[in-house]
Amino acid sequence: MNTQILLTISLPILLCSVVIATNLTDAEILAFEPPKEILKNIPYYLSGYDEDGAPIYVVELGKYDLRTIVENGGENAKALDIYLDQMFLSMAQNGRKSSAKQFILIADLEGFDMRQASHFPTIQLIISKFSRFEQVVGNGTMKQGWIVNANFIWERVWQLASPLLGALVNNVKVYGTNKEIWKPKLLKELPRDQLPEWYGGVAGHKPVEILGFREILLQVLKDRDQAVLG
Repeated sequence: MNTQILLTISLPILLCSVVIATNLTDAEILAFEPPKEILKNIPYYLSGYDEDGAPIYVVELGKYDLRTIVENGGENAKALDIYLDQMFLSMAQNGRKSSAKQFILIADLEGFDMRQASHFPTIQLIISKFSRFEQVVGNGTMKQGWIVNANFIWERVWQLASPLLGALVNNVKVYGTNKEIWKPKLLKELPRDQLPEWYGGVAGHKPVEILGFREILLQVLKDRDQAVLG
């Protein structure tokens, strides 16, 4: 699927052949143990908390090599489907347990490219997960969502997928790749000491919790710190 196809394809066409990998219950999804390959490639983290106590999750979606997992198929592709649902359910569950009864999400699209966007099954997976996300948190569990570093490729995906969020779309703010625009907006609503420096936070900030393959994400965070300092 090339750039032109992505621009012209419709949502019904994308969703018509989506195959749901599992009919597990929410409890079974939360208890699922993803294979190391998934944990290694799809880490995310709890960065901190806002002033109301809402947990702030960061998902660096643009860095995920979803295509390789989807393209290879098999058990890992099914596990990826379940793991993404598990991610949504875990954030929602921890949000409800917090004093704020809600959670906050920062989805970083830096690195999202045509290799991911040009693979039809990968785009199908991503867009189908918008619907699942709405099912999990469309009841008001997500206090606020930010999508940052959205390039022109992601803008088309967002145009296709955002209707699946329903009213939840009003809780999501989308910003482009100009950090000087969206960093001050983040800091206006989130405590600076609860964010990494590359999102406008403090130098040396450490996540409260890392979900996924800890060693891999720690190296990514270290590299990001060095890039900011450099």
